[in-house]
Amino acid sequence: MYQRFVKGDYVVVGIKNEFNQKVGYWISKKGMTIACYCFSLSESEAKRINSLDLDPYILLFQTKFENKTASSPLDLDTSELDLPKAKPKLKHRCENVLQYIERIIVSSEN
Repeated sequence: MYQRFVKGDYVVVGIKNEFNQKVGYWISKKGMTIACYCFSLSESEAKRINSLDLDPYILLFQTKFENKTASSPLDLDTSELDLPKAKPKLKHRCENVLQYIERIIVSSEN
């Protein structure tokens, strides 16, 4: 029903939350039995979304569940993220996630 986004072994899929009527998007990886929450949209926004840059969500998943770190999380240019235009706060949230990941990587290097 909702658009699903695939990149390599990763998939981001929307699932309707019956309690708040929003669609939560979750990322998972082929061969793994875990998913990570990415963001939520209203149903009408979820029906309009047709593309999504998965790189920040893949980095989040890898950092959280695969014990991988990026050489630099800032290699992901958040100004070019293809996020839903109807949700300007979403880009801000994504940038916050990248800043959080950067702090984790920097602290693990020290």
